[in-house]
Amino acid sequence: MDHIFLDTKTDVIENATKVWDVVGPYCMTFLEALIIIFIGRKLIKWISNLTRKAGEKAKLERGVLSFLVSLVNIVLYAILIIIVASEVGIPTASLIAVLGSIGVAVGLALQGSLSNFAGGLLILIMKPFLVGDYIQVDGNEGFVTDIDICYTKLRTFDYRIVIIPNGKLSNTDMVNWTKEKYRRVEFILPISYDDDIKSVRKMLFELAAKNELVINNDEMPMLVQLQNYGESSIDLIVRMWCKAPNYWKVLFGMKESIRYEMIERGFTIPFKQVDLHMKEEK
Repeated sequence: MDHIFLDTKTDVIENATKVWDVVGPYCMTFLEALIIIFIGRKLIKWISNLTRKAGEKAKLERGVLSFLVSLVNIVLYAILIIIVASEVGIPTASLIAVLGSIGVAVGLALQGSLSNFAGGLLILIMKPFLVGDYIQVDGNEGFVTDIDICYTKLRTFDYRIVIIPNGKLSNTDMVNWTKEKYRRVEFILPISYDDDIKSVRKMLFELAAKNELVINNDEMPMLVQLQNYGESSIDLIVRMWCKAPNYWKVLFGMKESIRYEMIERGFTIPFKQVDLHMKEEK
C-alpha cells in the first residue's frame, strides 16, 4: 500500500515538474512584466509631478503646462509599453511600426485641429498677446477674453464674441494695440481757408493741456502740422500721446471738445462745397 502511494506521489511530482517546465517561464515572464509595469507607473507619476512643479516654478501658462505634462506622460507610457512588449517576447520593431502608422493616420485626420493646437502652443509660449489686450487681426478687433489651446476669443465693443482659430492667429499679421504702455492718438482736423492756422494750433494745445489724460513732454510731444490743402479745407494732422487704456477716451473726448471750442471761438468747420462762377456772355 505504501509502495502504491509513493509511486502515485512520484508521478504527481513528475507531472507537476513537467507542467512547471512548460508554464513556469511564462509565469515568470508575466510576473516580471507586472513588476516592470508597477515600477514604471510609479516612475512616470514621479516624473510627471516633477515636470508640473518645474513648470509652475517657471510660471508657464496653464495650457502649456497641461500639454507638457500630457506629452511627457504619453512618451513615457509609450516607452513603458515597448519595454513590456520586449519582455514578453513581442517584436518591438513591429510594435513601433504599428504605433507610428496609427500616429500618422491620426495626424492626417486631425490636420486642421493639430494646426490650431500648434498655433495655441506658440501663442501661449511666445505671448504675442495676453488676456485683456486689444488686438486687431484679419478684419476682427476686440479685447482678448480667453486663450484656449485651440481657439482665442475676442469681445468686440458691441459685445460680440469672435472665436478665432489659433492656427490662423499664428500665421497672419496681427496688431496688438495694448502691448506698449503708451499709444499715439492721431486724427485729421479740417479747418477753413479763412481761419488762422496759428490760432487753431494754440487752441488745440490749450485743450490738450486741460485734458489730464493727454501726455505732452519732450519724449512724447504733441504735434499739430498742416498736412494737406484740400478742395474745401486745410487739413491739419493732430498727434498726441496717452496711456494705452485711455486711447478711446482721449480720441473721442478731444474731438468733442474741439468741436465746441471751434464754435465758441468763431472758427469755421468746413464741409465739402462747390463754388460756381457764372460768366455773362456779351
